[in-house]
Amino acid sequence: MAATSRRGPSGVPPWVEPMLAKPDGGRLPSGPHLSYEDKLDGYRCCARVAADGTVVLTSRNGRDFTDEFAVLVTPLAQVFGGQAGMLDGEIVVYNAHGQVDFGLLQERRGRYPRHRRVVGGGEPVETVDVRFMAFDLLRLGGNDLLGRPYEERRGQLAALAMPDPYRVGLVRSVTYEHLRTERLTPEILLQRTAAAGYEGLVAKVRTSTYQPGARSDAWLKHPLTAKTDVLICAFRPGKGGLTGSLGGLLLGAHDPA
Repeated sequence: MAATSRRGPSGVPPWVEPMLAKPDGGRLPSGPHLSYEDKLDGYRCCARVAADGTVVLTSRNGRDFTDEFAVLVTPLAQVFGGQAGMLDGEIVVYNAHGQVDFGLLQERRGRYPRHRRVVGGGEPVETVDVRFMAFDLLRLGGNDLLGRPYEERRGQLAALAMPDPYRVGLVRSVTYEHLRTERLTPEILLQRTAAAGYEGLVAKVRTSTYQPGARSDAWLKHPLTAKTDVLICAFRPGKGGLTGSLGGLLLGAHDPA
């Protein structure tokens, strides 16, 4: 387990290597021991906040995201109201239809640090809005919550104030019991998740602890997949780490319109 900060401001909790979900083998799990979260297509990020409001954003691989997503720093600090804390979540971009759009997020990254344009007064302005969507609470004040059950962590997460919900929000979590109360099934929830434009669902055992760096059976992901027929028109050889493989494809598909 990695627990060393990539940047070490005083009071910032040490980085925790993220817990990972296992594929469910194509069969969505079911049972009263589970809760279901929407699976978002973004950049996994650990947000670490010191009591003085200092914020460090760290990627899944330990890379420092803080400067790149500086617009999230103040809203995340406000969540904890003067105490230390740590969130696990996804940095995402929503498109004009209100759906998470990974392509827009990648476009933003491709322009960093050249993604800013200058307007009157010479002030830089973000051209692609980002949002931090939290799904787990790993620390609150002086309390390390890694060993607490998932449902307890989620309960404390839901109780936190979100002063700027445009920038910081919560990934939806639905218990199996709630589905039964509403006469729904996990499969119907998956259909609604698909209609909302999300990637799929993650089923999490409600009594499970947070296991840093582990790919655990306690978290099972059920991604949505779509198939279509396409023509491969051209390809680009890979460079750098992709040398010897494909770097990109140009595809053609039928447009029924």
